Amino acid sequence: MATADYTWPMAALDPSSSAFAPVYFLDGTNVDKLVVAFDDTTEEFRVGQVTIPTDIDTAGNITFRITGHADTVHATNNLLKATVGYRVVADTASWDQTYTDSSQDDFATDGTQDDIDTITWTLSASGFTANGLLQFRVSREVPATSASKLVGDWYGHTFTIQFPLS
Repeated sequence: MATADYTWPMAALDPSSSAFAPVYFLDGTNVDKLVVAFDDTTEEFRVGQVTIPTDIDTAGNITFRITGHADTVHATNNLLKATVGYRVVADTASWDQTYTDSSQDDFATDGTQDDIDTITWTLSASGFTANGLLQFRVSREVPATSASKLVGDWYGHTFTIQFPLS
């Protein structure tokens, strides 16, 4: 199946008007890079938008993919919840609509320091309108199994939306 993939560095996404995840500079031995530091106690957001492809297959599934890593790994307290809030704005519709949240809960982060986590999940494309504007916000929340939540920041590297095409 053909897809259209759109990937953003997390640091390139806009901060929300309130509770935004700050940009953080990772100073590695070999690589320096900007990431977004998602807090473990407060839901913080980064926001963006993209035009939905003309040839979207509304019978298929949209895939959300987030990459990142824990500031400090933990053997047992390693779970997080990644959430994407989205709203589809059709031509001539209001841009100021309520977000619908979709999430991957109780994701177990990698136990090796600095290893990259890839969080992936899908949802039906049936409510997505060709050429509509997809507004989105990316966040980290406390997982359902809160007693095992990842303590400390989780650094978001990239966010990808994959649209199915007809």
